[in-house]
Amino acid sequence: MIIYKQLYNSLLILSLILKELIQSFIFPKLIYLIYIIMISNYENYDLIGIGDFSHGDENIWIYRLKLLKYFIETTDKNITIFNEDGNENSKNIMNTNKKLSYYKSYGLYKNFGFGPLSKYCNRVYDSPIYLKIIKYIRKNKSRINIIGIDPDVIEGDNQMAKNILKNINKKHINLFFAHNDHINNQKITEKYHTKWHNEKYRCGYYLKQKLKDKYCIILSTGYKGKIRFDCKCDDEYCTNRIFYEKPIFKSFEIEKYKNIENGLYDKFDKQIATYTACDFPNNEPIMINTNKYNYILFFRNIIPLKLII
Repeated sequence: MIIYKQLYNSLLILSLILKELIQSFIFPKLIYLIYIIMISNYENYDLIGIGDFSHGDENIWIYRLKLLKYFIETTDKNITIFNEDGNENSKNIMNTNKKLSYYKSYGLYKNFGFGPLSKYCNRVYDSPIYLKIIKYIRKNKSRINIIGIDPDVIEGDNQMAKNILKNINKKHINLFFAHNDHINNQKITEKYHTKWHNEKYRCGYYLKQKLKDKYCIILSTGYKGKIRFDCKCDDEYCTNRIFYEKPIFKSFEIEKYKNIENGLYDKFDKQIATYTACDFPNNEPIMINTNKYNYILFFRNIIPLKLII
């Protein structure tokens, strides 16, 4: 009886040790492995673009944060993030002498754009997940640098590309975080864009011309869920953008995607659905024909960007 009791206790201790090993070491590595397998031979690229399909979903930022953690914990490389945001916001993130403060309120002065993280990001990123990313970057500032490359002008894609190319360090892992439209190697065809300016191509086109196969294009899309919108357009050309005092949330479902599972696809035979930060009158996605990507990152269930409240 004593022998059985000792054996039981030994097995119990062993199971606890194994549990701790799995939770602390093995399981996290497996989780990271899932994400890194998705981007084959990432070390062969000078720049990896990872597009968000709506400016209003949380999924893509969760993915990006896990990718950052993987690179920090499994490589010794430094990381440069080129973000679709103003450079002043990115400088504030990197300035750890500036205390990170944010309001637990929204729509300060009844003017959307002065939200909780207005010193650190554009209104479309103002959310708890982006706050986590800010904290993670600051925690690892010796290895991560974030650079805002968006000039915030109508004809901005060419300038965005120039801002990236002049700052690429080929010894680093270089990541480009932006909307699908800017990541993609494509002509500008959307009528709400072509009506207002003469720029012909997206940022990804200029990057591809310069970097060739060293630029990896990852676009994202999703089947159904909710998206956060920060403004609305009054017509199909978005003649006037009316900013909400507080963002709204709308549900969507794209029927042609209903049988597609989560994953990263190097062959995607359907149009890519995207939304902008502004809600168009019909609330329909913009469908883009393209075959110039490396991967499509697909999410079945889209979670909207939450607010800090």
